[in-house]
Amino acid sequence: MTAAANPIGRVGSAYLDTAVDAMLALVARHEAERGEPLRAAHVERVHVRAGLLTVGMEAMSGWYRAPGGRVREFNMNFSVAYSLALVLLGGRLTAAELDPGWWEPCAAEIEEVVARVELIHGGELDRAMAERRGGLDLGDALGRGKTEPVLDGVSFADYELAFPAVVEVHLADGTVWEARQDVPLGGAGRPEDETRALVQAKLEGNGAPAGAFDALEDLASLGSAGHVRALLAG
Repeated sequence: MTAAANPIGRVGSAYLDTAVDAMLALVARHEAERGEPLRAAHVERVHVRAGLLTVGMEAMSGWYRAPGGRVREFNMNFSVAYSLALVLLGGRLTAAELDPGWWEPCAAEIEEVVARVELIHGGELDRAMAERRGGLDLGDALGRGKTEPVLDGVSFADYELAFPAVVEVHLADGTVWEARQDVPLGGAGRPEDETRALVQAKLEGNGAPAGAFDALEDLASLGSAGHVRALLAG
């Protein structure tokens, strides 16, 4: 199963998952319309608009790649530019692409693709985050959060894990493709049946025996399950 078909198989920070999901959607679209997955050779440049937390994560991971530092799996994993480069070179973003045995031999290619990716802050995406169910006005919360209990009275029962991102790919043939993702696949706020199917596919795709997912679900229906959950909750 490809990452495009099983996008929850990707790994990365929740703050950048939507950008990866959007790129994977474009990879799948390219294959559907042009007969082959989107790859780095097809791409002239990539323009990404994202919210404050996504842009902030890019900056923080960049500290470790600055002069005196070096590229490592963990600081690629928290970067939109590096994550999208891995998708364009490997066709997916899983633990396999973050294995040094895979990425180190193509490190120069990764850096070349990263140089084509531009990430900018889109204030309208922060506002879109606040407008989702259970959303917060991020600017307001960050401004008041050091001195005020900004989460008092906030319910997360209907929370949507919204980190909107827009990925715009400029192809070498001059066409421009765009995809937007607001809630990452597998995140709170996605359809339950969709998430269940993706989790099952990821579990089985990583070596779990057939029937393991159903067995785990059966455990949740045991009469003692409620007591176990209470103990785990402390």
